[in-house]
Amino acid sequence: MNKLDWNERPKAKAKNAGTPLTKGERFVWKWQRGYLGDCFNGQLAKLIADSDTTNRSKLYKAFPEETQAITDYQFKEDWWWNVQEKIAEEASEAIQYGGRHDN
Repeated sequence: MNKLDWNERPKAKAKNAGTPLTKGERFVWKWQRGYLGDCFNGQLAKLIADSDTTNRSKLYKAFPEETQAITDYQFKEDWWWNVQEKIAEEASEAIQYGGRHDN
């Protein structure tokens, strides 16, 4: 899937604006930002991303949110843009209200 630069994305409201990030969305965001490193979750993300259909279905049984989120990241159009918009909205609220929003 071809990923464009964030600045090239037309400014549009996310379809699910106002909804908090799911566990899987936050997992993929941390993986893409490099926050998972080489720890268990970092290795899990790489394993899921590189898995074939058979092994991915096995990983889904143990890690459903993470597996579904990486699958959506890889194959669902606009999924990643919506996650980034939710992150930006969350950050904006945190700055506005002076707090942090961690799940």
